[in-house]
Amino acid sequence: MGAKEAQNGSDLFIVDNSDSDWKVRNYLHDWTDIAKSFDIATGYFEIGALLALDGQWQKLEKLRILMGDEVTKRTKKALLAGIETAKCILDCSIEKEKEKNDFLQGVPAIVDAIKKGQIDCRIYTKEKFHAKAYITHARLSVVGSMALVGSSNFTYPGLTDNVELNIQIRREVEILQEWYERHWNEAEEISAEILKVIERHTREYTPFEVYAKALQEYFRSFQISSSQFDETESKMYPILDQYQKEGYHSLIKIARQHGGAFICDGVGLGKTFVGLMLIERLVMHERKRVALFVPKATRADVWERDLKRYLPHIGGIKGGDFSNLVIFNHTDLGRAGDFPYRFERIKELADAIIIDEAHHFRNPGIKGSSADDKSQNTGIKGSEERRPSRYHILSELMYGLKGTKELYMMTATPINNRLDDFRHMVELFTLQKDDYFKATLGIHSLRGHFIKMENELKKAMPLTDGPAAELDMFEAGRVLATDTLFGHLVVQRSRAYARQSQLQQTGTAAMFPTREAPKVADYSVKKTYGKLLEKMEDAFSKDRPLFVLGIYYPYAYYKGPDESINAFAENRQKQVVSLIRIQFLKRFESSVHAFESSCERLLMKLLAWVLSSELKQFN
Repeated sequence: MGAKEAQNGSDLFIVDNSDSDWKVRNYLHDWTDIAKSFDIATGYFEIGALLALDGQWQKLEKLRILMGDEVTKRTKKALLAGIETAKCILDCSIEKEKEKNDFLQGVPAIVDAIKKGQIDCRIYTKEKFHAKAYITHARLSVVGSMALVGSSNFTYPGLTDNVELNIQIRREVEILQEWYERHWNEAEEISAEILKVIERHTREYTPFEVYAKALQEYFRSFQISSSQFDETESKMYPILDQYQKEGYHSLIKIARQHGGAFICDGVGLGKTFVGLMLIERLVMHERKRVALFVPKATRADVWERDLKRYLPHIGGIKGGDFSNLVIFNHTDLGRAGDFPYRFERIKELADAIIIDEAHHFRNPGIKGSSADDKSQNTGIKGSEERRPSRYHILSELMYGLKGTKELYMMTATPINNRLDDFRHMVELFTLQKDDYFKATLGIHSLRGHFIKMENELKKAMPLTDGPAAELDMFEAGRVLATDTLFGHLVVQRSRAYARQSQLQQTGTAAMFPTREAPKVADYSVKKTYGKLLEKMEDAFSKDRPLFVLGIYYPYAYYKGPDESINAFAENRQKQVVSLIRIQFLKRFESSVHAFESSCERLLMKLLAWVLSSELKQFN
């Protein structure tokens, strides 16, 4: 039955777009003259639907648009995450509209209405949502509310061209309204995201922007692609083995998709070389600003040495000029002086952060304290000075004026003591958003995901359950091997993989040391270090120690009356010396060579102190 026959007395009112004089657009057009608001449910939303009602929808006090799962698959990523894609229905509809409406007349009014809240948009993502309904609320209570329910999406074809089947409902509108309100309340607000998409097409561009865009398009063919840079411009890429090139490409891809990436190849597989290639790509090809955080022990011996050797044109090291690379020690995080100012600049301007030995940031500590760096506290009883942990300072650096930075983490041990070690490192770039991977990996709760993995691990280790239990690395590896999150964020290859890759590429493979069974050695500490131990005992004697450290404890040589000594200052000096003595004992425990190096450095400091004191007395 057509619309005209329905108007001639039938109880069944059908609107199917088949009548050239009576379409869904006409139905809604007439209702805007008497309605105060529309509630619309649709699978798709196109800008053309509102433009088809231009001049009429403005008469409404409120227009609510509830989009469904059809939009979720094709456009939600673009609308919610700001990613432009040709498949975005709304974006494509605006581009299509430009073909017949060069200046997008009518669109600025839509933008203004969304900003004022006259048009409100939400998206339903809990389940598949294919509903199409138009609930119209009349201004006069005597007219009441009605609804058109059927197959027409809120698109230009759905309102005008497609053969649809829509039936008007008059009696059960209250039940339908309850259904709409329930789904509306469960939907996500996306009006702001829709504004971003529309305003990109409607905002006025300055002459300079138009000129710059024209130049960009003109010179596009002259730009070097990433693959061309790797093959023809890069200094590092030819040096890499094939498996290292694969790791580098994977890191870039993962970070661009998720905001962060890990390379967790084993010791000796060249993670530093992959890091150097990453730095060269980011700095030289993409012209990005990069902050590199490395352990103090490896800065000069590894990174600065290799940067000078392989990438001298980049700079970023002592003596280097005009560089977009800056290197910090892990311990610089939380230091005083000009470091807070420098890190504010990193927060504002850096595009990417690379962390070597990233497992040092597996423990967040306590926010606002130095739980992960006890050396930051004064060590004086009663002191209330507390500084943020290095973890939290690094986390703060991740979000600046340019938005979230890319984070690249390098570690051979992503898991040390528990699975949460990995979660804490991931949270450095998720910015503590528990549902960060909801849209990309289907993980609704990051914390819940790791609790689930922990439970699986406990089932496999029933005898080691408990807070003091040590993590079974084999079982942990088995759990992680099948984990979706780990698989999507981590690049990790074994020595066997690297060896096989080298054999396929060159026919030869690097020689890795073969682990042998432990052997018992006839060893005597007294025979080896007997005399040294006696000297150590004399030096660290409690009564009259040789290891006085006068540079830190000048009161040890005080000749005046005891009552003139500031007791607090003296105790503070003693505590400093005690800490240093303990550190020297730890160095001796580590190795004689390490202890010898520390002694030499301390001797030079003491000598400089003595000479400067004598010079002052002479002057």
